[in-house]
Amino acid sequence: MKYAIGEIILVVIGILIALAINNWNEARKNRVKEKDILFEIAETLEVNAKTLDSSIFWGNRFIKERQNYLKSVREKKPYNDTMQQGFQRMNLGFSRTALSKSGYEMLKISGFDLLQSKSLKKEILNLFEVTYPNLELRENDNRLNIILENVQLYYWQNFMDTDSGKFPINYEQLLNDNYFYELINAYLERETLLRNWKTETFDENNRVLQLINDELKN
Repeated sequence: MKYAIGEIILVVIGILIALAINNWNEARKNRVKEKDILFEIAETLEVNAKTLDSSIFWGNRFIKERQNYLKSVREKKPYNDTMQQGFQRMNLGFSRTALSKSGYEMLKISGFDLLQSKSLKKEILNLFEVTYPNLELRENDNRLNIILENVQLYYWQNFMDTDSGKFPINYEQLLNDNYFYELINAYLERETLLRNWKTETFDENNRVLQLINDELKN
């Protein structure tokens, strides 16, 4: 009887050990998979950081150019080639930012429970489901389209195309046109807001990227 009980105990212990080893192996595999996914997300955020940084750079450049030529017009300076280039660029419209979600899509397929850190999971979810969509929503704001349509209509009515850019049909009349200044100011205001929103997204993107890199070091 004691021998039989001993055998049963050994069998149970063997089963428990086997289960423990199996669980350990599964946990190790999940950890490896988690790190692979986090690495992919980190790469995605690095790509997005470069995209946002480039967009912010050009946004700052265009804002400065438009501020300079608006200042020239307000001061009623003689029309020149630099101003002509500024008018041309004003008609190009607002830039949109195409952000990648490839690493995040891999996480969605694998399952969010793969991430051990609840706080990191929350940060990643917020970035891809709130921060990025908010920027996209702002970039597609219909008010931007309305401003651009009004600018393009004004240019079509008051400018003519030349080989080097747009040339005002009547520059003296334009200098005294308050509607022209309102259009340029509205355009510049929205462009500045877009630049600021992209900067906020850039900062949040890099903050989450740092959190992921810290986790990968563990």
